[in-house]
Amino acid sequence: MSRQGKDNTLKISGKTFVFKESDIKLFRNLKNAIDGLDRALQKSGKIPDSERKTVLNDMTKRCLSVMILLHDILSSTLDVKCHSVRRVINTSQATDQGLLAAFVTAGSTGRTQTWLSQEIMSAYGRLSLHHAKMTKRLNGAIISALRKATCSLEGRREEVNNLDDYLVEITQPALQVKENIKTLLDNSDLLRLEEHQISQLHKMLGRVKILLEWKRPSPQS
Repeated sequence: MSRQGKDNTLKISGKTFVFKESDIKLFRNLKNAIDGLDRALQKSGKIPDSERKTVLNDMTKRCLSVMILLHDILSSTLDVKCHSVRRVINTSQATDQGLLAAFVTAGSTGRTQTWLSQEIMSAYGRLSLHHAKMTKRLNGAIISALRKATCSLEGRREEVNNLDDYLVEITQPALQVKENIKTLLDNSDLLRLEEHQISQLHKMLGRVKILLEWKRPSPQS
C-alpha cells in the first residue's frame, strides 16, 4: 500500500480514493501520530529498527484499510442491503491489534530516561486518540448507511403490491439489514459504540422487523 498526501486523495495499491476534507484530515492526523511515535522510539535506541518499522508500517497499513472501508461505505460499494458488515468488525479488530502491538513496543523501551519515557507514552497517547476518532467516524458511517437503507425500504414498501415482489424487493434486503444491525449490536463493545448509537440501532431493528411483515394492500374502491 502507498499513500499520497495531496489534496483530498489517498493512493493505495495503485488506486486513487477521494475523500471529504474532514476524512482525509483524520487519516493525516493519525499518520502524523504514527510518525511521532516512530521518532520517539527511534530516539530511545531500545527497539531494533526492523521491529520498529514492522510494527508501525503494519499500523499504517491497517489504517489505510480503514480508509478503504470508509470509502466503500460512503460510496455504497459496500451496500448494507446486500452485503454483510462483518468486514467492519474484522477491520476494527485488526486496527485494535495494531494499536496493541504499538503499545507493547512503546512499553518495551524499558529503563529509558524519564523524560524520554514520557515522550514515548505521550506519542502513543496521541496515536490512541486519533485512532479512536477514526473508529468513531467509521462507526458513524456504517450506522448512517443502515439508517438510509431502512428509510429507503420503508419508502419503497408502499409501492409494492404483491407478495412475490415484496419478498424480493423488501424482505430480502430487510433481512440483510436486520442481520447487519444485530452484528453491530453483538460487537458493540469491540466497536466502542456509544449509548446513543446502540439506542439508534435498537430502534432501527424495530423498524426493520415491521418491514418483514407483509400486509396485503387494501382494495381500491
